[in-house]
Amino acid sequence: EEPRKCDFEIKKDNSYEFFHSIVKEYEEIKGICGEIKRCKFYKIPVTSMEKMCNPQDFNKYTVIYYPMISYYRYIKKYGYFLLGHKFNKKGELKYLVYAIPGEKNIESQPYGGMSGFVTWVSKDSSDEGEGYWMMFYDFASKTIVIPVK
Repeated sequence: EEPRKCDFEIKKDNSYEFFHSIVKEYEEIKGICGEIKRCKFYKIPVTSMEKMCNPQDFNKYTVIYYPMISYYRYIKKYGYFLLGHKFNKKGELKYLVYAIPGEKNIESQPYGGMSGFVTWVSKDSSDEGEGYWMMFYDFASKTIVIPVK
């Protein structure tokens, strides 16, 4: 089966170039979370808290790892989380999407949703089993966004 091509045009402006340069070494995960339109996801492996706390590559540390350090207890069970790039209809990068694997229950939801992880999306578009708790971050306004269907 051929990988699904990006079904939208990406505007390769400064924001896109910066955030893409940070994730280009990570595996892009295709065909998941189909409910989230115009989004590209990258798998961020996490083997230890020490790896998350390494500021050697400052941009990678501040965008990928630093925001997720306090969620390590949720991430360590799966050994990874996803970082997504969410685009608007014009193809401009709009949000960063942090996605932590888990089931659709209060035990899996990071801090019971108090920290912005309020959207649960299944891996395969069903409403059960494993999926991801997602938090949408508007990097331009530096705020967590709660999406509305």
